[in-house]
Amino acid sequence: MIKFFRRIRQKLLSENKFSKYLAYAIGEIVLVVIGILIALQINNWNEERKENITLISILKNEKISIAIEIEKEEIQIQLINGWIDTVLNAQIIIEDVEVLTLQHGEVLDKAFEVLPYLGLRTRKIENLESLSQSISRSKLASKNEVVRTISNLIDGFGLGKDLLDSHQENLFNHDKSLNSDVLRFNSKDEAIYNFELMKTDYQFQHYLTRSRRHKIASRNTGLRIVENYKLLNDQIEELLKELEK
Repeated sequence: MIKFFRRIRQKLLSENKFSKYLAYAIGEIVLVVIGILIALQINNWNEERKENITLISILKNEKISIAIEIEKEEIQIQLINGWIDTVLNAQIIIEDVEVLTLQHGEVLDKAFEVLPYLGLRTRKIENLESLSQSISRSKLASKNEVVRTISNLIDGFGLGKDLLDSHQENLFNHDKSLNSDVLRFNSKDEAIYNFELMKTDYQFQHYLTRSRRHKIASRNTGLRIVENYKLLNDQIEELLKELEK
């Protein structure tokens, strides 16, 4: 009987040692896991810091590009406004003037020169698409608003291209239907027109109206693009504050 109790005691002592060893091993494993997690977290912080530094540089460069684009756009809008006024003045002369003077003729000549132009600039959207992707990957709170503004800008560029294509197609079609006795161009590309017929020819007057209407749409498209550029500039400023704090 005594031997039996001794064996039980030795067994319990042996199991107690195993329990202590198991607890020690589990503790070691937990420490290793915690160490790995801390290392991964530090690595993530470093990666995020590097990405933020890169994004800050991209955003600052974009602000410079935006300022340049706004200036170009506003200059172009002023030019388009001049074309709109020129075509309008030509229409007023045709409707109201009885005797054509040299000065009136100069206005008409200038109007004929600007008829095909809309003033829309072709733009590359690759930089904006790249900027949108960079911001989307970040953890910035207001990134969705900025991405939306960039999308609106790109849509505005597409609208401008569609407007240009439509305008050129319309002018080409009307060009073929215009009465050559009303308006034609000589070998030097100088306008030769019959002022009396201009006052009664519906197709020609519609031609002028259509050109002016397309120019107004072009200007309005440019104004919306400027508004979105300015909004994007303000949003980028807020992103920079968030990244640099």
